[in-house]
Amino acid sequence: MRFGKTLRESIYPPWKAEYIDYSKLKALLRDDEGAGSDTEGGESTWTEDDENRFCDEIFNVQLEKVAKFQEDRVNSLRERADAIFEKLRDLTPVHDAGGGSTTSDSATAEGSASGSAAAAAAKDKSEITVQRVREIETELDSITNELRELKRYSSLNYTGFLKIVKKHDRKRGNHYRIRPMMQVSMTRRPFNSEAGYSPLLAKLSLMYEAVHHYLNPDEANLPVDLETQQETNHNGERYKAFKCE
Repeated sequence: MRFGKTLRESIYPPWKAEYIDYSKLKALLRDDEGAGSDTEGGESTWTEDDENRFCDEIFNVQLEKVAKFQEDRVNSLRERADAIFEKLRDLTPVHDAGGGSTTSDSATAEGSASGSAAAAAAKDKSEITVQRVREIETELDSITNELRELKRYSSLNYTGFLKIVKKHDRKRGNHYRIRPMMQVSMTRRPFNSEAGYSPLLAKLSLMYEAVHHYLNPDEANLPVDLETQQETNHNGERYKAFKCE
């Protein structure tokens, strides 16, 4: 299947305008002309102006557009994750040195009436907490799904840039070869790189773990400590189950 068709069929509709304009680059490259027509007396000649127009479009317009969108989306997802992290941390129970919660230790036998009222209040609070945690879980799912789409977006555009410069160098490379320059330019940008996603993936994994503990307390030995673990385990192990393929 030709890449142009693959691109059209793989576009995530809300981001349609943010993908590489592969058709425009092919038109600037005059890809419908026979290979070598500029050097074998064909219908047209590839000039320096043609080369400048193509390079300006691919490097200064298309690559910058894709790189900026990628950076903006990652930053937006990171901000959303940070906000959810704070919500989740507010729900973290405080434990004493003996492992019990301070709210449990402060409860004393003050009579059956007050005990019943306290139990009812605790039940209501617990139900509210579970509802809030489920809402947080939904937000985490939303971030994870968008991150998955973003990784697909990055991979698709990365492939598109490599394919169009390969086509350029094959067709117009007698005088101008730009693939090495494109590879350097993409290396300088974080898109299509695991390094750009790892901290966010690690935080999402930690929050999923905390949510699982809240909703399934009988399956966990100890509560997740969001204060001390938020910046740990970025080596790929902790968030393995939540990586977006």
